[in-house]
Amino acid sequence: MSNKRNDFFDYMKGCLTLMIVWGHCTTALWGGQNIFNIKTFSSAFGMPLFMGISGYLLFLSINKSKTFIQLISDKVLRVLVPCLIWELIISIIAQFTVVKDLRFLTIWYLWAYFVCSIGLIVCRKILRSDTLFYIALALISVGMFLFPSDTWYLSWMFLPLALGYSINAFQIKITEWHIALKIGIIAVFIVLCFFYKYDYTVYAFGSSYFLHPDFFVHFYRTVYSVVGTFAAVFVMHWLYSIHASDRIHRWICRIGKDSLGIYVIHGYVMIPELKTIAQRYHFHVFFENKMWLLNYILAPITAIVLILACMLIIHLLRKTKVTSLLFLGEKKKTQ
Repeated sequence: MSNKRNDFFDYMKGCLTLMIVWGHCTTALWGGQNIFNIKTFSSAFGMPLFMGISGYLLFLSINKSKTFIQLISDKVLRVLVPCLIWELIISIIAQFTVVKDLRFLTIWYLWAYFVCSIGLIVCRKILRSDTLFYIALALISVGMFLFPSDTWYLSWMFLPLALGYSINAFQIKITEWHIALKIGIIAVFIVLCFFYKYDYTVYAFGSSYFLHPDFFVHFYRTVYSVVGTFAAVFVMHWLYSIHASDRIHRWICRIGKDSLGIYVIHGYVMIPELKTIAQRYHFHVFFENKMWLLNYILAPITAIVLILACMLIIHLLRKTKVTSLLFLGEKKKTQ
C-alpha cells in the first residue's frame, strides 16, 4: 500500500472535528450540564471512527521499518509531550483563575489513543506470527470490556483501533463496497438511532462491563458504534466526492490536518472558559425553552469561531521548531 498522504483521511478528521467541537460547545454553553445533543448523537461513532483512522494509519507507521524504540518515541513526542506541556501550563494558569477543572478529562481521547497504540505496538513487536497477533487483538478487544475502570474509556477504544489497523493490514476497501450494502448499513444505523439515548453513552453509563454489567447496553452501544462508524465513512466519502475540488473540501481537509492541535487547544483552553462564562451568566436559563437555538445556531457558529482561533494559534506555534514540537507534537517546522 502506498504511504502517500490520502486527503480523504484529512477530510474525515475535519468533519469529525467539526462535529466534536460543535458538541463540546453545546454542552459548554449549557453550563456543562448533560443534555442530548449533537455530541450525544455523534460521540458514539465519532470517537470510535477517529480511533479507527488512527489504527489504520498506525499500520503504516509500524510497517515503515521503524524500530520498536522509534515507534514508542514517536507516540511520546506526538501525543504525550503536548498533553503534558498543556496540562502543566493550564494548571499553573488555573491557580490564578476561577477555572479549576481537570483538563486531562476533557481530552481523554488522546490519553486513550496513547495507551491503546502503545499496547498494539508492543503486541505487534512481541508476536511475530500474524495469526497469533490477530488472535491476540481479538482477545484483547473483548477482554478490554472487563477492564475494571472507566478511565479514558479504554474498554470502548481498543476495538476500533484494532479494527482500523486490521482493515489496512488486509487491504479491505470499504468505500468500494456495493452500493446496496452501503445503503443497508446506513438504514440499519438510522433505525438504531431511534433507540439511542443519553443514558447509553459512556459519559453517563460508563465503558467497563466489569463495573457496569448490563449486557444489553454494552452490546447495543458496540453495534451502534460499529454500524455508525461504517455509515459515517460512506456518507463522508460521498460528500468528499462531491466537494473534491471546491473551497469547502480544502477547508475541511485543512481542519483535519490540524485536528490534533485543535482538539488539544480547544479542550484545554477554550471549552472550560466557555463553560465558566455560560455558568456565570446563566445561559441555561435563557436557552431552557430555546434548545433549537442553542443546538443548531449558536453552538455551531461558536464552534467555527473556536476552530478558526485554534488554527491561528497553531499557525503561530509552528513559527518555531521548539513550540511546534512541545505544543503540537510536530518534529519539523512545517511552514
